[in-house]
Amino acid sequence: MPHVVNQPEPPQEPKGPRVTSTQPMKAAPSSINPIGRWMSFHPVRQSAFDLNADGTFSGGHASGSWTFDGRYLTLRWGMNRPPEVLELQGDGTFFRMCQDGSFTLRRA
Repeated sequence: MPHVVNQPEPPQEPKGPRVTSTQPMKAAPSSINPIGRWMSFHPVRQSAFDLNADGTFSGGHASGSWTFDGRYLTLRWGMNRPPEVLELQGDGTFFRMCQDGSFTLRRA
């Protein structure tokens, strides 16, 4: 009769979506008020960034207008650039993947 050794079972994959550093946490639509000073982090620049109550923004040698629908912050640069849409994350930051890396806004 062969001797049987109990082997531990292999770990099981967790259920649900995986979250890694390349997949930011998604946030449910929110009533966050984005007006105020933010720090922008982008591969080619980092600077203070002000979202003003009148729907304009300035910072990082640029200015334009913004809107926020509770989940998506849209920045319209006004320099023959298309608008950038950043998504509100679970940690209260705004995030967008770009061609040259990620663009993040964090409260200053």
